[in-house]
Amino acid sequence: MNARLSPVADSRISVTREHASEKSEMLTKLKALLQRSFDLRQTGAHIRDQANAQGYADGYMAMLVDSGLVQQQEALALVQGARRGSFGPATGSSSLREFDEPSSAVLVA
Repeated sequence: MNARLSPVADSRISVTREHASEKSEMLTKLKALLQRSFDLRQTGAHIRDQANAQGYADGYMAMLVDSGLVQQQEALALVQGARRGSFGPATGSSSLREFDEPSSAVLVA
């Protein structure tokens, strides 16, 4: 049987009460993936293992955002909280303008 699926205009999943517990479980899983990534970084694990863990966390977070289960700001807040839990609060701030301005230093060849 060759059933043909029609394209859906918006394939995002709407979060209902039924999905709320699944969303909670997925956010818990994302926190665990982030924690593993941060732990590997802090312990000086091989860069391959760090990159692998970070890739899993990034991919999982992208899936949550792309599917519409989590808003981007919600995911970023979760990452910020996990990072703060692993590395402590930020000790300073920066803006992109600091990096956009050309340096006054001259490189001599």
